[in-house]
Amino acid sequence: MPYNPSMKSKQQIYLKKINSVLFVRLGKLGDMMVSSMLINRVRRAYPNLKIGLITLPRSRELFKYNKDINILKTWLPVTLPLLALTERIRGWDLLADLNDEPSRRSLLALRLIRPKQSMAFKNSKSTGVFDITVPTLEKEKSHVLDRLGVYLQALGINKNKNEMKPFVSLAHGSLDNVKMAQDKITKKKGAIVALNISAGHESRYWGLEKWETLAKSLLRVSPKVYLRVLYAPADEKLAAVLREKLPAERLMPPGGGSLNGFLTDIAAADMLVSPDTSAVHAACAFGVPVLGLYPEPYWNFVSWKPLGKKNYAIRSTKDGVASIAADEAVKAAVNMAKKIINRL
Repeated sequence: MPYNPSMKSKQQIYLKKINSVLFVRLGKLGDMMVSSMLINRVRRAYPNLKIGLITLPRSRELFKYNKDINILKTWLPVTLPLLALTERIRGWDLLADLNDEPSRRSLLALRLIRPKQSMAFKNSKSTGVFDITVPTLEKEKSHVLDRLGVYLQALGINKNKNEMKPFVSLAHGSLDNVKMAQDKITKKKGAIVALNISAGHESRYWGLEKWETLAKSLLRVSPKVYLRVLYAPADEKLAAVLREKLPAERLMPPGGGSLNGFLTDIAAADMLVSPDTSAVHAACAFGVPVLGLYPEPYWNFVSWKPLGKKNYAIRSTKDGVASIAADEAVKAAVNMAKKIINRL
């Protein structure tokens, strides 16, 4: 059925009746990790379906080792005409917009690519424009994974609570290599606590003095606790300052600068402490217990807090993460670390 803005919207589609689907998700790394859950579920349910994804350049590296996607495209203004032409010729059966609200760019993608059918969450921007609009939960009162679960059901795939978590693919063998390197230091008798000091935004930086207090408190829990300081390339100097204040024999060596290296270090850890960044979602993807530090906006906390009984999150009561007291975070982190040590 050709694209027709005046068409009355449906609320469900059956993927078994189509051959190809092009997902559009123009978000940051954390957004893409949770969206990858939905794409992975679609791939497993329909292994022969041709799957494409349009995303932003800053998120492209996340999909370097993802085998669920046949065709990966990057949204760049300079190459947009070529993107529109190639994907229109490819003739997608369905364009599925995974953004909570269709952006100007995703609406433009729909008009330029002209899929046979289109799908998006139901809102004022999508109604009457997309063929299929999915009634969803209120953004301010629901977790993003719950909203994607509604989308999954509209695709004819049952929501499985145990599988509702972010999804991340790593390079083959990278996790085994990191774990073997860690075991040589800990003699296979230690627990690795990863501390991600990077935040990406001023409101999410916690402060080096608080990280130092937390790190030393964790080391006092048990001689079996070892630390790995994680950071983005822009915060390498801050990480070096923190490492100098901690005993070298209880530290894992700094990792590489690649995204795969950063994600692998999280996957190899026994626990993570991080501000509200993609690192939290990566830990959830790998089943690594995480303590998340969140800025004040309640809607953001509701949508993005780490789910699961072994995870914990602290929300600032005012402004950014910096207002979270060190004592509050130390108490939560120490309790989590003790549980991990007791299981060794």
